[in-house]
Amino acid sequence: MDRSVLTKSRSGHGGNIYSDQTQTWLDFSANINPKQLPQAIYQALPTILDQAKAYPDIEYVALRDHLARYSSSLSETAIAPEWIIPGNGAIEILDKALATASKALIIRPCFGEYELSCIRHGVPYETLDRAIDQNVLLEDAFFDRLRARLKMEIPVGSEIPGGSELASVSSQGRIRVPEFDTIVLCNPNNPDGKQYDKAAFRCFLTECAQVGIRLIVDETFGEYLNDGEMLLSLVSDYPNLLVVKALTKFFGLPGVRLGYGITRDPTWREAIIAQLTTWNVGVFAQEIAKLLLKDKAFIQDSRLLNYTNRAYLTAGLKASLLFETVYPSAASFVMVSSPNMIPLIKDLKEQGILIRNLSNMPVLGTGFSRIAVKDRSSIDKLLTALQTLETKHSTPE
Repeated sequence: MDRSVLTKSRSGHGGNIYSDQTQTWLDFSANINPKQLPQAIYQALPTILDQAKAYPDIEYVALRDHLARYSSSLSETAIAPEWIIPGNGAIEILDKALATASKALIIRPCFGEYELSCIRHGVPYETLDRAIDQNVLLEDAFFDRLRARLKMEIPVGSEIPGGSELASVSSQGRIRVPEFDTIVLCNPNNPDGKQYDKAAFRCFLTECAQVGIRLIVDETFGEYLNDGEMLLSLVSDYPNLLVVKALTKFFGLPGVRLGYGITRDPTWREAIIAQLTTWNVGVFAQEIAKLLLKDKAFIQDSRLLNYTNRAYLTAGLKASLLFETVYPSAASFVMVSSPNMIPLIKDLKEQGILIRNLSNMPVLGTGFSRIAVKDRSSIDKLLTALQTLETKHSTPE
């Protein structure tokens, strides 16, 4: 029986260690924090199992309070618990948020599930494809191109919107009705690790608020950015912004499905919540989250280790003869290109090493892959394996 487009997409993600369970995989295809979980998590498991004998709080009051305090600390701005939407992984929040769109614009290359959500919910969408270059920061030039795509007409003298309502008309002139009401992007972006300049993004966000455009920002890799660079801190000023986060990447628990969205717009928030099933987040996930979110040492160590190991991995990949380009990254992975990428991926797999094949990702294609940042020992094993393949797959000078 033929599988649908949605079903076929499932094989496109990283972390597919189940294709051959006789093999012990060294998995660089999934961008998961390699740091060992705190012992407090393991010690709390018996208590958590006892708590799982009861249904979760249907309103998730305690969980939302923990997530709000963590997000406030992370962004250095006040985030209220009622702004939090808990979800069964970030993907659930992204999916339901896109379902509220009338027409979406998706910035690519990106996580393929954005487009699949639009298809699933019958939401019309178009894409804007970025250039693949060595600039890790997306600044004014990118936003100028985005403005041109949107044909934005911003009246002179418009102000930043306040309260929970977006401005629709200014005293200086009429605002054109936009073609899109929702834009979705990722910061730092998956799979190329680019980040958005915060000042340029704020200016664009202000303009979007004035014409009634909402922005969904997937910031599941946001903890890897330097202090003050996350877009999360803009949530308190802009009701047209939804930031989506998760325990999956930074906290290294993709199997414990917990993500959350944050927006101060009550109308948008209720539209998303209305689509969620009751008890969509289990006790097990929320109790582990409460412990992890307050472990400052784990959080600080994880950020530092990613920074140092990313630099080490990047240097090793650049020293290899196998890649044409190693792209700078602000995330927990590095994108590389090679004309021999498909056979290289195959040969690494035969050695028990997985890297993310990006051939199914629009804008990129067969010459690109993504390699996750792991611990130093794992990186050394990868670099050694690459060295053994240099004669076979090295790119021409």
